[in-house]
Amino acid sequence: MDKLVYILWDSDRQRRSQRQQTLLTAVAPKLLQTGALKLSMYIVDQDADIRSPAPFYAGERMCAEVAIWVDDAGEHASFDEIFRKAGFRFAGYLVDESIYTEYGGNRHSGPRNWPDGQRSPALSR
Repeated sequence: MDKLVYILWDSDRQRRSQRQQTLLTAVAPKLLQTGALKLSMYIVDQDADIRSPAPFYAGERMCAEVAIWVDDAGEHASFDEIFRKAGFRFAGYLVDESIYTEYGGNRHSGPRNWPDGQRSPALSR
């Protein structure tokens, strides 16, 4: 499974409530119908009232981040078109996602067998 992450900018300067409705009621169903296996949306909407701890950025601010899990990232053009038709400018990224596992929980190493504070054998010279 591949993960696509889209950063959206609202070219029409929609109101936050309108943007939320567009993404949730128009865009999300189309993404799922087009083949998104999983979908996650982080939307700057009317309920987003907590200031970001990030330093102030004077440029144009993004209005949403959308993550889509698909069978084949090469098929992204149809997802791109959905955002374009909804009036968003966007940047899209293919993300290599992995899940942390302990030693022995994967095919790369056996269970941990050394004491705390000692260098792991994989990193020793």
